Amino acid sequence: MQDFIKGVYDVQIRDVIDDVLNRNGEMLIEFLVDCNLCMLNGRIGKQNYTNISWKGKSVVDYILTPHNQINDIIDFQVHTMSNIISQFDLAGYESIPDHSLLECTISTYAKNTDSVEQLSENERLKAPRRFRYDGLRNELFSDEPLQKLLQNTILRLENALDRRDVDSAFKKLKNLLVTEIELTCKEQKQNIPKLQDLWDKVCKAEKEWTGCKTNAKSTLRSVYVQIRKNFDTFNRKSKRRYQLEQQNQLHYLEGHNSKDFWKSIGKLGLANERKTQRTYPVRTENGEVTNDTDTVLERWKTEYESAFNSVESCNNYDETFLVDIKNRVQNENNYRNDIDVSDLNREISREEVKDAVYNVKLGKAIGIDEIPSEILRNLIALTCYINLLNSVLPKDKCRKNGSQV
Repeated sequence: MQDFIKGVYDVQIRDVIDDVLNRNGEMLIEFLVDCNLCMLNGRIGKQNYTNISWKGKSVVDYILTPHNQINDIIDFQVHTMSNIISQFDLAGYESIPDHSLLECTISTYAKNTDSVEQLSENERLKAPRRFRYDGLRNELFSDEPLQKLLQNTILRLENALDRRDVDSAFKKLKNLLVTEIELTCKEQKQNIPKLQDLWDKVCKAEKEWTGCKTNAKSTLRSVYVQIRKNFDTFNRKSKRRYQLEQQNQLHYLEGHNSKDFWKSIGKLGLANERKTQRTYPVRTENGEVTNDTDTVLERWKTEYESAFNSVESCNNYDETFLVDIKNRVQNENNYRNDIDVSDLNREISREEVKDAVYNVKLGKAIGIDEIPSEILRNLIALTCYINLLNSVLPKDKCRKNGSQV
């Protein structure tokens, strides 16, 4: 059983040494055929068993690659555990693993990185500010200017006509809450370490743990686990800060400099490494393999036409099946029309919003709205939040079709 379609893709036949096939193997083959992937085992380098134990030997571990990248693989080897132990003269092991080590050599193409700009110390990513919310006053917005701004914000929410008015009022509300926090709460200073420093600590703790031969090994392992958790947490935060910084930069360029905006879009992700699309080769009726675009498209067109317009499929047309499908669709539409969605159009009550706000955990990081959950428990802020929700979902804008609400 091959992992590609013969006559369509020009892929080298595998050297199979394990011909035992089970249900999992069949599912893997189907996945490879559907995704245009193939196995390296048996195609490049020397084939060998990847699982050797007292129960027997088999090939159960594979390295998979797309068809158009198989030529980038230079070498492939399977190293059994017994050979590795003998080669490196390993001693003191408790047991030998059953699975082998797979190694492949890949030819990569890298551009000149000498001109890559590095961020200076002052340009490094900054973490969002954190405050000590125990200083929140019971009566927020006690200053007269803030009270006027708050009243104007509430009026804008109540008189919002469309989504743009709601968005503008929400931004105003967010700025008011952040301003009140800055005036009321003290900023919590943070000593943010560098990601590289944390990674160095992880490597050091790992070496101390793995190299320990005394009774302190369990203690060193606990230290390593804690340091690794701290690194993973900080790494995720750094990733979120970087993504937020990129989003803000794109939003700014979209409104101020459209040319630089599209340049920045082009530099994101894989768009910066665009390559000429490769055409999968096909085998013509004469038996020749070609990757000419016109020939490949014509072959695909012919194959699809023969598959969907065959005489056999036309003769096997089932009128009963079509009627059954139409009845099912009609019943589904009738069921949706009978759903009572009148309760969805009612106004959001104060108790609903209050319960939701008070069920939110405290002391958590702020979201993209930059509003901490602590300040929403204030009665004045809660009132603004209720007006905001009722402005987003006005009665006359909710659809009566339950599937579209």
